Amino acid sequence: MSVSKKCAKVFRYQLSGAQKKSGVNTWRYVFNAVENGTGQERKFFVELSMLNPWLSPTEAILGFKPRVKVSEDDLQNVLAGTLSAQKLQSESILTPSYVVIRAGVLGAGAKQICDYFPIRQVRVDTKNFAIEAGNCIFTEEKISGRMDFSPSEAHEHPEYLCDSGIISWELRYEVKDFFEEGYEGKNNSWYATGIRTVFAGNITLDGKEYSIQPRKSCGYIDRFYGKTYPESWIHLSSSNLTSQISGKFLSESSFSVTGLFEDRVNVLVNLVWYTVGITRTCFGGEDIYVVVFKDRTSENYMNQHVQEILDVVEGSNQAKSNFLAGLSHDFRIPMNSIAGYVTLLRKNADNPEKILEYANNISISCQSLMTLINHVVDMNRTGSANTTLRTGEFSLQELVEESAAMPAAEAAARGITFEVSLDPLEKD
Repeated sequence: MSVSKKCAKVFRYQLSGAQKKSGVNTWRYVFNAVENGTGQERKFFVELSMLNPWLSPTEAILGFKPRVKVSEDDLQNVLAGTLSAQKLQSESILTPSYVVIRAGVLGAGAKQICDYFPIRQVRVDTKNFAIEAGNCIFTEEKISGRMDFSPSEAHEHPEYLCDSGIISWELRYEVKDFFEEGYEGKNNSWYATGIRTVFAGNITLDGKEYSIQPRKSCGYIDRFYGKTYPESWIHLSSSNLTSQISGKFLSESSFSVTGLFEDRVNVLVNLVWYTVGITRTCFGGEDIYVVVFKDRTSENYMNQHVQEILDVVEGSNQAKSNFLAGLSHDFRIPMNSIAGYVTLLRKNADNPEKILEYANNISISCQSLMTLINHVVDMNRTGSANTTLRTGEFSLQELVEESAAMPAAEAAARGITFEVSLDPLEKD
């Protein structure tokens, strides 16, 4: 489905102004995949995040807590009493600045593999959403990438918050439903831009291959951007719910619970024809809940009607495309036939009977060309509902003989014998 202008704007949003050096911008993709062979289902995630990216544009910097830089020589001097421990240099506290891609699996045996980049090594298309960093690509239709992190690297760099392993993915996706509502505050914003998203493709983790099946992908996409991450973070979402009251399967239902935003929890619920937004806030020293109830009946009916029209148009366009794709071959046959008979006419210029036969066949080929041209005109009229279907009697024997006349000329010009044998047909 096509998303709204607001949703597209939110999805493509890039940091600007002061937030380029003091801001965060995150895209998160979550989906289910089935292990090939065993059928085990697992939930994977891929995340692209930019944190203060232009503060250090040429070098990815991670923040550190103060700690003492101690080499083996320093340690020996301290133990020998030749160097005061107070003179050892401490690392300064650094403000992080980087672009990071995280990918992995959630639940039992959870794993996260990361790769960090400075913003100068990241290609960003600001007009159309397209971001490329290292081996990873993110667009509005697909995501792909590959990352590996060795055990030795994981041991040497615990600050990367990265497990050792190898992960690669090649996915296409389509947003089926989205929430225009979300959280928008002075410090940060969050939106469920793909509350129901269909993924398809494959992902490989540590040599195990998984397939993402569209109907079972249970895909989800959200966006977060602003000055900084919330100190506390919770998230819960699902789609295609089953009612515990009626037991019915709600195929287009979805919900998302996300926060905390300024001590608020955002709850978005879509029950096919209605959207419910619930926000917790504080008023007069007490927690209160604000509920926004939106009737989407007319909107869904309109979407269904538009989709039906699009399906009809798509089918018509596909039929036209298939027809036009075959035109080059269909036009070539009568043209080759005419060229062949012209060659035969020149070779048999002193034979009146042959001249008459070839002239008749050229006429048949010209009629075939005219029929093709009329078909093109009729196909053009299809879009304006001006096509008329005509029925009537015709001679099958004449149709076969006329159709055979065209390839026969080309065969004869090349010295090839072409014959068609047809038993006389009786009219019922």
